[in-house]
Amino acid sequence: MTDYMATFIELKSPKTKLTNEHQGQALDYILGLRKRQPHRANFFGLLSNTRETYFFLLNFKSSRSNKLPDSGVFNYTPSLERRACSFSIGITLLINHLTDPNNKLSIDSPKFPHEVGKFMRILGVPDRSAVGQFLMNIGPGSTPVSVAVKVPKASKDNERILKEKNILRNLTESGLSSLPRLVYEED
Repeated sequence: MTDYMATFIELKSPKTKLTNEHQGQALDYILGLRKRQPHRANFFGLLSNTRETYFFLLNFKSSRSNKLPDSGVFNYTPSLERRACSFSIGITLLINHLTDPNNKLSIDSPKFPHEVGKFMRILGVPDRSAVGQFLMNIGPGSTPVSVAVKVPKASKDNERILKEKNILRNLTESGLSSLPRLVYEED
């Protein structure tokens, strides 16, 4: 089965505290995939009890300069990233890695304000922010509309987001319907 397996999700009971042993077991799963699929460069998986979630990404980078002498075999240098994230972000990252192996999504993605509406997916993760798609009710009884929500990755990036919000606020006040509107902002 591991010959065709793309990723894994290990779900533990919500009462189970995720220990180093559980995380080591998840890494063993990834290494098992690597053993059966040596042609792949990226391996990823999710470990969660739904309260705590860890996203794992193991990357084997090769380069011609890493070629072992007189063997024709490349030396692969592995790098492992293990990050805590929300369960919904973890699932989204798995889906994005499965559908676009070259995606640039960071596993350090920030938390989105879920009071905006129903989280649909991550649209992108530029250098200093993340953009998510939400379905939002504009008014009572209205049909939900799709909106993009942008949040900074770190507090040091707040000033850049504030400048963008000021631009969007001015665009909204201009009344031009073809331009993005600022429909929600946290204080």
